[in-house]
Amino acid sequence: MRILYFLPVLLLIVACNGNKEEVAQLEDIMPTAQSDKTKKTDTVPEKAIFTPSISLAELEAAQIKWDSVIVSDTLTIPERFSPKKMEKFTYWTEGKSVEYYRWSFSDSSKTMKAFLNWMNCYGERCLMVELRTNVNIQRNAFLILQNDTSIVQIQSPSIGIAELKKWKKLYFTPQKQTASSKKKAPEVKWNYVVTQPRGGKAIWSQFKEEEEQEFTQLETK
Repeated sequence: MRILYFLPVLLLIVACNGNKEEVAQLEDIMPTAQSDKTKKTDTVPEKAIFTPSISLAELEAAQIKWDSVIVSDTLTIPERFSPKKMEKFTYWTEGKSVEYYRWSFSDSSKTMKAFLNWMNCYGERCLMVELRTNVNIQRNAFLILQNDTSIVQIQSPSIGIAELKKWKKLYFTPQKQTASSKKKAPEVKWNYVVTQPRGGKAIWSQFKEEEEQEFTQLETK
């Protein structure tokens, strides 16, 4: 009788086990991105190497040295006039920072247009600078050079006039031609050269025929 008593119970358990649903895993239900299925690898970006447009030989000849350099992303007025080439960086020499800018244009009209608009709104205070007027323009020491195809500025809150003279020497010296070149070195000419020591007055001059002359001297002749 006991056997007959347990028989229905046993049959009920077997039936329940037969109808048991399989439990689905979460990853089987949720869609998985292809990138998640592949093994991730860490990538290290290549370090950019800064190379100035000025040759090392020219820098050494002018005795310009720097301990470190970073490329600048500061927006400037001359670059609004679509220069064909632009170079902006800050270098450190003996713990002092110096900003370097150079904008190159395709012709003299574009260069002059960019220069005059820049002089109409110069620096952080958007100061209107009167050409050929020897007055203080800003607190920082700076050097500006402008010719038919380019504008250059070097400025710093901490360097003296000696560092600016080094850059003058570099830009007043004709570029050396290679031995294979039959062309004569182009004459160095700057329509405007503006030099101001820290806290002093800006001196306007020009450079041509291997000589720098202040405009005040030219006007009195």
